[in-house]
Amino acid sequence: MLLRILTIVLAVTCAGAHAADPDVRPLSTNGTSTIQVTPDQMLWQVQVQNLDPADAGQSAAQHQQEVAAVLKALKKLGIDEDSLQTTGMRLGKKWDTRNRDRVFLGYEATTLVSFTLEDFSRYADTWITLAGFPEVAILGVQLDSSQRIRYRNEARVEAVKAARQKALDMAEALGVKLGPPLEVEEVMDPIMSPRLEVAALSNSMISVGGAGSQEQNFAPGKIPVTVRVRCVFELDVE
Repeated sequence: MLLRILTIVLAVTCAGAHAADPDVRPLSTNGTSTIQVTPDQMLWQVQVQNLDPADAGQSAAQHQQEVAAVLKALKKLGIDEDSLQTTGMRLGKKWDTRNRDRVFLGYEATTLVSFTLEDFSRYADTWITLAGFPEVAILGVQLDSSQRIRYRNEARVEAVKAARQKALDMAEALGVKLGPPLEVEEVMDPIMSPRLEVAALSNSMISVGGAGSQEQNFAPGKIPVTVRVRCVFELDVE
């Protein structure tokens, strides 16, 4: 009776790839591994935005000068030029709704500038420099690790081990033996790295971390590198 119930439950759980073979009794388990990593990269994304109430050409020209000035300032701070990237360049009409009327505000030019900061001691200087540009808004700062791939590889192995151990424990509890793996796949989740949410604070200075001197007002802490896997094993019920 136990084996009959086990077969029915597993057939429902793992319906699909192995359902066509009645002799295969699969067991599906999930494994998760998380490694806490000290970040060594700070990924910035800022937006340069200009608005001219009457002239599209003037808005574009002023915008090009502003973007060039921002890039020059970042290079002066020692930002690696290879990490500097400009994307999302747009020029168009900007409208607003006032008292149910659609009002034309002018011609708006925008560009996204992204770069990587590896020297965290320059965080405050970078923030202050960008805040000095009235047309610049800091959209976000994301912490990351330059060794993320290596840590993910390590976490993936541990996740597979966890899934296998879980399957062994379940098979032992059911009084059967665990057979060879039939499927192994990584469950892809959205990248969820800790962020410093600084949207709309284009001309403000913040202190992150709470502790530390005025010279060092940023505490990177740890970021999780998590990998999830799904494994399917064959059960030996004989």
